[in-house]
Amino acid sequence: MVDVEGGEQQPRYSSYNPFKALLRNVLSDAFVVRDLVRKGNSLFLSQFELDRMWFFSKDESPFSFLWICQHLDLDPRKIQALYFSAEPARIPRWWAA
Repeated sequence: MVDVEGGEQQPRYSSYNPFKALLRNVLSDAFVVRDLVRKGNSLFLSQFELDRMWFFSKDESPFSFLWICQHLDLDPRKIQALYFSAEPARIPRWWAA
């Protein structure tokens, strides 16, 4: 970026966004729990059930599934399809950024 006087200006925001990182981590955690339960880890069974309800919820309040998808510019239907598929999730690299 260049300021109006021709000097170099620091970007207003870093490419690392802690807010979006938190939202990605919330979403990623649900996939981790899902995969642990599928591997037979019953310690996370109650969280898995809560996560499944979270993915089906139509709630749009802060930190709801739909709200997180909106803030991360993700298509909720695609994320739901990935979550409920038999495929192990490959979390995109940018989710961890």
